[in-house]
Amino acid sequence: MRYFYIEAIALLISLVTLSKGIQWFNREPPSVLYVSSGGTARIVWDYDNRNRTAMFDPYSPEWALYNTSGFRIVIGVEDGYNGWKFIISKQCPPKLRGRVSKESTATLVISNVTKADERLYECSLLLLAEAPTRSKVQLVVTERPRFTTPVNLSTPINEGSSLCIRCSAAADPMPNVTWVRIIKNPTFISDGVGEAFLRFTNITRHQRGTYECQATNNPNEDPVRTRTEILVKYPVEPANVFVSDIKATSAVIKWDSPVDDGGSPVIEYKVQINTIPPREAITETTYCVTNDLNENTTYDVKVYARNAVGYGKAVCTEFTTKEPKRKAVKEMILNEETDDIVKSPVASIYAGVIGVIIWIGLISMAILVVFIKKIWVKKGKEQRQVRLVLSNKLPWIIYIYNKVCNMVYTGETVLDA
Repeated sequence: MRYFYIEAIALLISLVTLSKGIQWFNREPPSVLYVSSGGTARIVWDYDNRNRTAMFDPYSPEWALYNTSGFRIVIGVEDGYNGWKFIISKQCPPKLRGRVSKESTATLVISNVTKADERLYECSLLLLAEAPTRSKVQLVVTERPRFTTPVNLSTPINEGSSLCIRCSAAADPMPNVTWVRIIKNPTFISDGVGEAFLRFTNITRHQRGTYECQATNNPNEDPVRTRTEILVKYPVEPANVFVSDIKATSAVIKWDSPVDDGGSPVIEYKVQINTIPPREAITETTYCVTNDLNENTTYDVKVYARNAVGYGKAVCTEFTTKEPKRKAVKEMILNEETDDIVKSPVASIYAGVIGVIIWIGLISMAILVVFIKKIWVKKGKEQRQVRLVLSNKLPWIIYIYNKVCNMVYTGETVLDA
């Protein structure tokens, strides 16, 4: 009998020594487990259940919860006398019955969770040779966050202005709200509990883009999201300003539309020229004709573009008007191949004038001849006096008269004469 007691004590000592060297739980849930309302809570525990008959109490493991008063209530146990089956304890709250079960080694499953299930839960390994080993977890049942302030789909703003957009959300528990910029690698901007602000001071065009507000109170769920597009409007300038069709007193100034309209369409263009006094023209086209310039003069040109923000920077160029063309008198030239006289427009005019003069002269001569003939044929003393006067005073008239008479009677031509 004494030998039996010695062996029993030795066995108990060996069990205590063995149990002290074992880490019973090899898997435990986080200290806080978040589950959305209406979802399924899986509180995962796992332990080394080898030699469980020799090491564990017949009603181990044991699952329990703590009510709002801190009182411990057993939910269920595994019955060693019934093949280690999971059985619901008589202490289990009625609202939990039918929704609680066990999976795998020691995972406690609660389906269709509500805010009433938000408690501290515990799994206890009841050992024969030492005090129970316990693992606890706080179950938090979350509501899906909802945004309480609307965020516009787009937010236009002029460059250089300040902007503040508030994003707020509510739920139980209160969600964390975060602003991020949506680019290739999303960038954190700001955060807060229940609300967060997207702030810009002296905003630039490089800060335009998509920004997202996220609200979450459950790390196991994707956050709820809302986005806004920040549209930064800024002044622009025209492209490729140049001057064409340059003449002595006029030119055409041309340019291309801006590559980027700055977030709003171009309304008009302004052209300035440093004439005296300076000139300024407003146009909706991409060209401007300027006249009444000085010859052989260099001018500076500035072209501006205006959109909803205003006029942008000037694009500058310069040009020089041409010298006036000198009038050249075209002369008659000789065609080398035909020896014909080719007359320029001026020579043709001169020839026409000379021809008219010749014809007038011939007509005058004809009239004069008729007049002389009438006098010449007079008889008597009067004829002799007239002939004497003409012979002494105007001998060339007598010569012309005689020539004309010969041409009439002999058929002699002017060229023959």
